[in-house]
This record gives sequence, structure tokens and C-alpha cells, in this order.
Amino acid sequence: MAKIKKKKLRVIPLTIFLFILLGIFLLIFSIIEIPIKNIIIKGTTYLNDDYILDMTNLKSYPSFIRFNKSILEKNLKDSIYIKDATIKRSFYHVVTIDIEENIPLFIYKANNSIVFSDFRESNIDNNIINFSLPIVTNVIPQSKYKKFTKAISKTNSAVLTNISEIVYSPVKLDEDRFLLYMNDGNEVYLTLTKWEKINYYDKILEQLENKHGILYLDSGNHFEIKE
Repeated sequence: MAKIKKKKLRVIPLTIFLFILLGIFLLIFSIIEIPIKNIIIKGTTYLNDDYILDMTNLKSYPSFIRFNKSILEKNLKDSIYIKDATIKRSFYHVVTIDIEENIPLFIYKANNSIVFSDFRESNIDNNIINFSLPIVTNVIPQSKYKKFTKAISKTNSAVLTNISEIVYSPVKLDEDRFLLYMNDGNEVYLTLTKWEKINYYDKILEQLENKHGILYLDSGNHFEIKE
């Protein structure tokens, strides 16, 4: 009768193979779970970093590999404060968030809102907007409102932050006239068709030798000194 040969189970090679598999799994898992080491936020002027990090859920520095870039970019673009956003991964586990802000132009006191360059409005949130904006203190007629927003959107940012209050101040000969109260104490009359003149405000001040008064840029370009 033929003898049946029993195959010996090779325990050591199998054990080594399982350990190798386990090692590969742990290595892959550890690589996947390596957190973000650094977050760089670019393009922001008035938005604070905490707002951006809260919108992306990156404040806890999660896994560099596992976060979904497309979803986070969409979250950012859904914000009224942001026009466009891109997120990039780079070496050494660095994440760069590039933001194009939706520029806030003024606070419209009539409905207590911030008005942006794309004509959208939002409730005031001082935790997000961290620099001063001019306040429009009275109601602008609907027929003038969009034209005014377009005009002020072309205002130099340095000049815009120097405007304290804006009052719609029409007269019979000019229904597009506004009065601007500046932070330095001057007053400026301006009409919508000549709004770009306000961008030369700093140069005009140099010619006025820092005197204070009323500057008429709506017509005549003359200066009236306050007594």
C-alpha cells in the first residue's frame, strides 16, 4: 500500500510574507494620514485667515492627501466674500489657498448691509470685514443706485478707506451729486460722471498744503477753506 506523503506547512515563510503585507499596509496608512504641515493663504486684504480656514475645515490640519480639494474650493466660492478660489498641494505637505476677494465697497445704512462690487449685499459681520468702509447715510434712488455702485467700484482702495461717510446730495442742476466726508476732515462734492477724480485726492491735498475745507470736484474744481 502506497504511503501518503504529508506536506509540511512552511510557517516561517508565510509569517514573513504576512509581516511584509502588514508593513506595507502600515506604511501606506501612515503616508495617507500625514497631516498638512503648513497652510499659506494668498490674495486676502480684508478677510481674516480664520474665516478662510473655517470655510475649508482645514483649521485642524487634517490629512494632506485625504481632503477633497474640489469640495473645499466650492465651499469658498459659495461665500459672498469670495469671487474665486484655488487650492494647491505642494511638496513638504504644504497647502496654498489663493483667494480672489469680492471687494466690499460701502455700508448702506438704509438696510444695514455691506454692498460689494458685484452688486450683491450681505449683513454686516465685523468678525469677517476687518477694515473701515464708507457709510452711505441716506437713501439713494433706485435709478441712481447701480450707477453709483459702478462708479465707487473704480475708486482707489487707499482713497476708499479714507472716506468716512457718503451722502446723496442732489441739486436741481445735478441729480447725480454726492457729498463725501473724508477721515481727514475735508468734504468733497462729487458727481457720478466725474467720480474718477477722487482717485487723485492725495495729489490734490499736496497742492492744498494740507489745508482743510470743502473740495468741489463736481464742477469747477475749486477749494473752499473752512474758517
